[in-house]
Parts: sequence; C-alpha cells; structure tokens
Amino acid sequence: MSYADMKARLGAKAILEKTDLLGYFDFYSSIVTFDSLEIADVQRIARLKFSDALMEQDYTALARVMPLAAHEYTHFIDATSTLWGLNHQLLMNRAYLSDQQRQQDTSNFHHAKTFRDHIQRIRMPDYYTIVTPNESGLPWEARPTAGKLFDSRGRSSSQTIMFARFTNSADELFARSPISAVSILEASAMAQQLLLHSVLVSGLGGDFGLVEKRDFGRRTVQQLYNKELTEYSVCAHLVANRLACPDALEGFAVCSVLTRLVLNLPGSAYDYLSRLSDLGRRLRIDDQPDFVESLRDGLRHRDMGTAFFVLTWCLDRNPDIERREAANAVKGAAERLGLDLQIVRRDAEEQARAIADELSRSAIEFIPTIGRCGLENFLATRTDDTALEFSRLHLPLAMLSDSHQATVMGNPASPLIQIDLEELYEEMFQGQQWVERFSEACV
Repeated sequence: MSYADMKARLGAKAILEKTDLLGYFDFYSSIVTFDSLEIADVQRIARLKFSDALMEQDYTALARVMPLAAHEYTHFIDATSTLWGLNHQLLMNRAYLSDQQRQQDTSNFHHAKTFRDHIQRIRMPDYYTIVTPNESGLPWEARPTAGKLFDSRGRSSSQTIMFARFTNSADELFARSPISAVSILEASAMAQQLLLHSVLVSGLGGDFGLVEKRDFGRRTVQQLYNKELTEYSVCAHLVANRLACPDALEGFAVCSVLTRLVLNLPGSAYDYLSRLSDLGRRLRIDDQPDFVESLRDGLRHRDMGTAFFVLTWCLDRNPDIERREAANAVKGAAERLGLDLQIVRRDAEEQARAIADELSRSAIEFIPTIGRCGLENFLATRTDDTALEFSRLHLPLAMLSDSHQATVMGNPASPLIQIDLEELYEEMFQGQQWVERFSEACV
C-alpha cells in the first residue's frame, strides 16, 4: 500500500488534523506518518549530532526533522506508554477481538462501541467549542468554567466538562474551548517539540542564529495565539496564566511535567481527590461551592481535563520560573492536594502491569509487542522529567511521504522497528472497520 493510500484512510478519521499538519498519529492503529519527510531527509540527519555550535546547513536539516519527530513520537508514547495510553491499547484490543468473525458471543460486541465512544471523546465535538467574531488582541485571559456533557439522547448528563473562556484586552469573549484529552495530548507533544527545537536553536551563532531565534519565538507565539486552535493550546494558556509566566518555553516545561502526571494518574488518585472534604480550600476557591462540586463530579468520572485543571490551580505564582524548576512546581501543586507522588506512581505501575499482561495474551499479532514495549517505556519514563529521552525508548518505524518506512529516532534495538507498517495497518484496519460498522448498528 502506498503512503497516499494509507494516509487517505487515516486522514478520514484524523483527530489532530488542525495542528499536526506535517505529520500524523493514528489512534486506531498507533502508526506514525510524516507528510513532509522523505527518506533523503532522514538519511541526511543520520550522520549529524547535536553540538554547541551547529553549522547553518546542519541546523536546517535537523530542524526539518527532529522537532516534528519529537511531536509525533510523543503522541505515540502518550497513546501506548502512559497509563492512559495503555488503557487506550486495552480498549482497542478488546474492541478488535470482539469482531464477529473472531467469536460469535454477541455479549462481547459492546467492546467495539466502548472503544468508538472513547475515540470520539479524545477530541470533543465541535459543538463544545465556540469562536466569536471578536478580536483576539493580546493579552489573552483564560478563565475556567464548568458545564455538563449532553448524553446520546440529547439530554444534559451529570458528567462535568471543563472549559476555558478566552477573552481579549477589552474583556470580550472570542473563544470558549473544552479542556479535553486532545488538549492534554497536544500540550504534551507541543512541549517536547518546542523544548527540543529550543536546544537546536541555542546551538546557533552569528546573524543566522539571531534571525532564527527571533523567528522561532515568532512562530511559537503565532501557534499559541490562534483563536481557532484554542482547544489544542488551552493547557499552555492555563499554566502560563496561573504562573503569571510570560516565557512560553518555561510554561511548556511545566506543561510537560503536568501532562505526564495527568496521563499517568491511577484511579486511586482520582478517587482520593474527589473525596477531599476541603477541595475548595486547597484550590483557594472555597467561595464557589457549585464550581467545586462540578470538579468533584469530573474527578469521580476520572476526567483528565478536570484533573489537569485541579493540579494547575494549585501551582504557585512564579513569573520567573526556570525550566529546571518545573518538576518542583508540579510536586508542590500535588502536595497542596495531599497527593503522595510515590504512591501515585506505585498504583499507576500496578495498573500498567495488569494491562500489559492482558495485552500480552492478545490474538492480534502485533498488540503483544506494542503492549510489552509500552510497559517498558512506562517504566523507563519518569513523570517528573521535563524532556523525554527518545533515544532510550521503544519507537516504531514511521511511514514517510515517499512510502519508505524509516527509523527517525528511538532505541535502534527496539522490537517495534521489526513491525512492517503495511502489515500492521491491514490488521488494525480490519478492527477499525468492525468498530465503525458495529457502532453504526447501535441505535
């Protein structure tokens, strides 16, 4: 199958299409693709290394590939190697194994609909996002609010959904966006992309370096302050506002640690937070009892957007925060809530091992390998690390725009690079078709 054929199918179900314009991660197959790269681009950087003083041509080659690769491979890590990601793989495995051609027990078909609902909730439907004609002039203010999801019958449910209302310097609303799973996933990927790119830029000197550093900052601001993309940038804005930090990179460093923690929160942490009798006091909003009760409901439903907001709201103001302080800032927020991060990690590891054990017994050819590597990545990744050490992690081949499959980054000895992407896609696409066909039958 050509890249064009595969991408045409993948693109029809794109969740991150508004921001991931040069590459793509597919939540139905765990395949990474790069629209903008060919095999020559990957071969060109294979001989290059990061250094304190990059030549212009070396920087250009690295900057074309590495930040993009960091972004898309972070999506892969988050969707396979965090507690949320391993659970995503578990739901996918159960859904694809429920295919009526694999077994005839109709009582198991519900797994297909459960996975479909999970996929649809990664990014909330457009209904929940509002963009007004008002100007989005700087500075922006992102104010949290809470609402209720509509259920499948069109009625307001009891489940909380967190929003941020974006207003301009005249206090006029120009956007309202949900804090969805995709908000957290995009903040995580964007953090790794920007932090890696900043390392590349810091190695430049001379006039070219001055121009590129300025352009890097300008491009970052343009992406952050696009009112059409606020669901993807909302986490960064909430963190920056809470810290009162004007430096986007330092804010993204905190975002990186926060998203890693939220993606690895076990059920026990959600249960503990939802039962806190003094949650409002700890968040310093005990004068808003209705809002606090909405937060409890979101935590009871184990909503990641609610967890992200609660942790963000416990950050201390720190306009001059530095990247090396990010982990301590998040640790302080957790301690304000009474969360013991060692216990959180222990419970998350217990759940991750249980999920990986089930995945190891899958009858779908590639899922046991993805599950095993996902667990190893989980164990190798510290939740308080600002930057992922991609060279140590299991990462798959990526499909390039010229239909080549290539290793772009990651552990060169990983069993994942033995998986042929066309074979993987064909098997997983069968599962995706079953999920969509059965879900349409659920009337």
